[in-house]
Amino acid sequence: MFSPFNIRGPQSRKIPSSGISPARRYSRGLISRTRLSPLIKALPASFYQTECHALYIICRNPVPSKQPRCLLVAAFSLCFPKILARFPELWYRWAEEERMKSAKLFVSAAIFLCTSLNPLAALAAPEKVLQYWPAQPGEFSYPAAIAFAGKNIRNPEAALLADEQAATLVPGSDLVIDFGEELGGFFALKLKLNQPAKITLTYSEAEKFARTGLDPVALASSSFRRLLSRTYKVEKSGWFEDPVLMGGARYLRIRVERGEIELDALRCRKTFFPCDPLNAGWFLSSDELFNQIWYASYYTVCLDTIRSDQGGKSGREKIGEGDWVIVDGAKRDRLVWSGDMGIAGPVVYVSSGRYDIVRNTLLSLSHWQFPDGLYPACSRAELGASASKMFLEYSLWQVVNSFDYYLYSGDIDFLKETYPGILKAMEFHHSRTNRDGIIIQNPLAGGMNYSFSIFRTGPVAFVNALYYLALNDAAKLAVAMNDLGQAQLFLARSDKLAENFDRYFWDRQKLAYRDVSFDPNHFALDGNALSVFSGLAGPEKTQAVIDFINRELARPWGDRQFDYPYFVPQKIPLVQSHNSQFV
Repeated sequence: MFSPFNIRGPQSRKIPSSGISPARRYSRGLISRTRLSPLIKALPASFYQTECHALYIICRNPVPSKQPRCLLVAAFSLCFPKILARFPELWYRWAEEERMKSAKLFVSAAIFLCTSLNPLAALAAPEKVLQYWPAQPGEFSYPAAIAFAGKNIRNPEAALLADEQAATLVPGSDLVIDFGEELGGFFALKLKLNQPAKITLTYSEAEKFARTGLDPVALASSSFRRLLSRTYKVEKSGWFEDPVLMGGARYLRIRVERGEIELDALRCRKTFFPCDPLNAGWFLSSDELFNQIWYASYYTVCLDTIRSDQGGKSGREKIGEGDWVIVDGAKRDRLVWSGDMGIAGPVVYVSSGRYDIVRNTLLSLSHWQFPDGLYPACSRAELGASASKMFLEYSLWQVVNSFDYYLYSGDIDFLKETYPGILKAMEFHHSRTNRDGIIIQNPLAGGMNYSFSIFRTGPVAFVNALYYLALNDAAKLAVAMNDLGQAQLFLARSDKLAENFDRYFWDRQKLAYRDVSFDPNHFALDGNALSVFSGLAGPEKTQAVIDFINRELARPWGDRQFDYPYFVPQKIPLVQSHNSQFV
């Protein structure tokens, strides 16, 4: 049995002292409980948390004139059979309450016969979803086209097919191959040689840089960038596989430095998690852009799901627990980061449903918790323990992510294992608060954050909105562990934070939340957005925040991070050493 999650934000603060019933919980931001029918509201916790991980969708279109019609058949493709399978249990509870136990056996037997027909097969994902899936099936992917063929190359198109014909490349010639999809793995060439040759392989996600070999931001780059181009001496015919794993690339540039080669075929042996778009959760709507975004997002998380011993920029670091973990990026850093799991985790819950991989990822961080209670922000491989201790907000994300995982999976064993660490972490965060319950971010300890373009200290709106979210989620986990006193303590702290949040951060002139309480010049997207998401902003302030974002931050290419930049404005986004290392 699951313990209840009948506390949610400031609306309900009472912790039950007895009569704990199974959870009747809805997932954050996806289902409105008041819209559920009486029957669905009576479903047990395991229906929401373990059985039905297809999709609950409320479509929101930024263009008011176009309201997409969501096809919710996706949700029922997994849910409907499991609803039927749960009816005996539901009937049993209802029969006990109504003292109608005599009907229990008859109804259970009837429903068992109906569910034996297995309607799941009839409600599988339609083949149409494959048109949005940006990947070839199977262990290998093969080239889609020639993006560029330099001078002195004979028959370049022959390199696309493994047949008797081959493209001939002489010294100084360049050939750029387009695989047609973002890939991660080991790239290989099938060569015919008359003598040893020297070739240079260059990888890129952008055709422009692969074709020219020039990077306009190379001067701002560091060690990661040098891994994208490698030169090898090839001495015999047959398949030559680049021994270095390339986490993310679409284009492969082949340049012959010495000798002559005949290129008969190419392939990529994929190493990322093999997702199946026809399995588990799927999504279709009347809006084609929505469909493309959904499957591109799903595929991105698949690319970011790697073997736990293939992490780091080298692709050879052990970075986590179990076989598979989810990393921040397929190309870099290829490390587990708790902040990134705040996005990737929910994607997994409504797509592949691989809770085991999320569990591995979360445990990869919780097992390395620091003695003072702070959770590491990332895997210690390559960056080291000191770097993983510099991000206070990421420790809060670990608490939020743990709640989300338990909410969807109902994995009580995971909660029992990690709950002591969660308590320790929350006490550490409490030690960073002032008398008003507001976290003060120390620039020398935990002052870093996800954006390397800023360095925020003191009372930060985003960090405190995240802390408020973590307090409420920790309270729900405490209830699940029947630790009601601890739950009351977390709620008391969240109430205190909520009482003072507006006094610290709300600006009456801008009608938005300041980035840092004592700075009237900067208003950030993250702090304002999370204040709404966490429930800190009431209805009136919520609308004011949305108006501010649309008025001050919205741009055709996406919302700006700040209304006024902290540093000199840059015309090219993200052109700095840490973020410009890959193209």
